[in-house]
Amino acid sequence: MAGGPGKPALLESGTGQGFPHNTPLEMRRKFLDDHCWACSTNTYIMNLEEDRLKHKLVQYISDDFLIRKEVRGVHLIGRTGVSIDFLLYPKQHLIDDGFDSEWIGLEAKYIRDFKNGDLGKKSKLVWQSITYAQSVFEVDGARVRPFFILMYVGEEDFSKDEFGERAAVSWRALVNLAQYANVGWMITSPRYGWVIRFGGGTYYRNGRGRGNVTFSSKTRVGSIC
Repeated sequence: MAGGPGKPALLESGTGQGFPHNTPLEMRRKFLDDHCWACSTNTYIMNLEEDRLKHKLVQYISDDFLIRKEVRGVHLIGRTGVSIDFLLYPKQHLIDDGFDSEWIGLEAKYIRDFKNGDLGKKSKLVWQSITYAQSVFEVDGARVRPFFILMYVGEEDFSKDEFGERAAVSWRALVNLAQYANVGWMITSPRYGWVIRFGGGTYYRNGRGRGNVTFSSKTRVGSIC
């Protein structure tokens, strides 16, 4: 086969992959091999950072929630399989303090360049979370539609301008839209533990109780009043 085992025939043409016409074939192959190695290394680092992010999150919330990890489900519209990082159920002390006694979903994502306004990855996280809000999951033998879905990107509140105006503006716009699909986000901090927010309001702050968000699990379709 042209190009050799595992090499695309396109490389033989001299015009593919953006190389100049006279670039030697072996030079092109070496560049692509090195590039693929770099991509694999980058993916490994991203996965490692995401695992660390999840581990830190569990340390923050394990006293307050029952935790189920990597829960499989089905998207109700597309009828395709999905898998969410966590399903959480509030422990009794939270319920007694006003937390809704429902299963909630959470998707954690490490976004390396968050402060510089990596809009593409943030948008993908928001859409991923919206599709989970439209899904049902198998939990302890029962089918569960999460009351709401949370996004988790770390210990910083990136909606604040101190983390960069571009990043803050784009994040505020996304979360304000996401709240209409019953999607919010969780922030953790060594100072106050954790807080759940929807749009610009607070649903629950650890140690302080319910905030100013009156949450409804109603699915918003069409015009929003």
